[in-house]
Order: sequence, then C-alpha cells, then structure tokens
Amino acid sequence: MRRSGKVHRFKDDVSRAITIRGFQFIANPTLIGDLRGNGLFVAIELVDSRDERGPATAAVRRVVNDLRDRGILTNTLGADGNILKLRPPMVFSKENADFFLGHLDEVLATV
Repeated sequence: MRRSGKVHRFKDDVSRAITIRGFQFIANPTLIGDLRGNGLFVAIELVDSRDERGPATAAVRRVVNDLRDRGILTNTLGADGNILKLRPPMVFSKENADFFLGHLDEVLATV
C-alpha cells in the first residue's frame, strides 16, 4: 500500500507539472483553448481563435506530425479532432514533462 501511495503522489506531481506549465501557454497568445487532465492523461484543445473557439483541426494534425518528427508520440481526440491527447507511461517524469512541453512550445510557435 505504501508503495502504491508513492506512485500516486509521483503521478500527481507530474500531472501538476504538466498542467501548471500548460496553463502558462494558455496565458500566451497561442492556439490553446483549454487544457484538461486527470492524472497523467492530458488533453490540450487547440482552437482557431480564442474568441470564437472554432476547432483548429489542421493545426492539431500538424502539431502531432511535428512532435512525431521530434520523437514524441501523441494523438488526437474529440468530434472535431482538435484535441491533442497525451497518455504517457507511468515512468513519465517531470523531466519528461518539461521535454514534451518545451517541444510543444516550439511546435506551436511554428503553427
């Protein structure tokens, strides 16, 4: 049980790192309309305009492909396919989260 508690605390720490840094992107003028997560499962919604909030489906496809070219595997979900899905393995660390978010920031700057 104690070991399980440590895993849950670690998972929550990594999830917080992704969410907090992800929300820093939202504060910037980017395509990110929303960021949702539960544990290590994270969904980042991309929109054409933060005012109109239309789905940025083509942008998400480009982000997924650009991240794949950098060795980061993600996928999309949602009816419009405009939500970037991150489902990392349990061994995903804060350093891995920083690596992912750093590359996501670079890719979003080119979209």
